Amino acid sequence: MIIRVILVNFFIWGDLQALTNLDLRGNNLSGSIPASIGNLNSLIELQLGNNKLNGTVPLMPQTLQIALNLSSNLLEGPIPGTLSKLIGLHVLDLSNKKFSGQIPDFLVQMTSLTQLVHSDNLLSGVIPKFLPFVTVDVSGNKGLISTTNSNSPSLSPKQRKTMDVGVLSFAAGSALGFVLVIGQLIIASINQSLTYPKAVSKPVNMMLKSEL
Repeated sequence: MIIRVILVNFFIWGDLQALTNLDLRGNNLSGSIPASIGNLNSLIELQLGNNKLNGTVPLMPQTLQIALNLSSNLLEGPIPGTLSKLIGLHVLDLSNKKFSGQIPDFLVQMTSLTQLVHSDNLLSGVIPKFLPFVTVDVSGNKGLISTTNSNSPSLSPKQRKTMDVGVLSFAAGSALGFVLVIGQLIIASINQSLTYPKAVSKPVNMMLKSEL
C-alpha cells in the first residue's frame, strides 16, 4: 500500500534514538526533509528514494554507514558540503534529481565510499578522480567533463606516418636477421655432417655350439 503523507518532524515522535535502519522508499512522501533527522544518532542506513521530497538536504546523522539514498526526488541545488561529515558512508545515491554545480572534491576524500551514483542531474564541470575501488555513475549529466582519457599529447598525421614507417622498418630488419641466422645454422649443420661421417656398425656373428 502506498502511503501519502507530508514528511514532518515525525523523527522526534517517540524514542527513535536506537533506530539503525530506516527505509521509506516509494511511499509518495512530499515536503522537505526535516532537520531533526540529524538527531538519529544510531542510524546507519537511510533510504528515502522514489518519493516527492523537495528543498535541500539537511545535516544527516554522521553515523550513516551502509547507504544514504535520496534518489528520484525533487531535491535541488548544489551537493551540500555537510555530506563531507559522513566519513563512514559506503553508498551515496543522489541520482534522478535536480542537483546542479560541480561534483565537490570532498567526495574524493571520503575514503569509505565504494559506490557513488550521481546520474541524471544537472551537474557540470570536471569529474574528480576517485579511488580505483569506487564505482561512479555520473551518466545523464551533459555538463560533466571526463578526465579518464590519456594525458599524453596526441600525434599529428605526419608524426604517426613516421612512427608507422619506423615500426615497419624495424619489423622487416628483424625478420631478415632471423632468416640469415637460420640459414647459417643450416649450412653449419651440413658442413659438420660432411666432415664427420657416421661410423658404420659391423655385423656381429653369434655362434651357438652344442656338445654332443
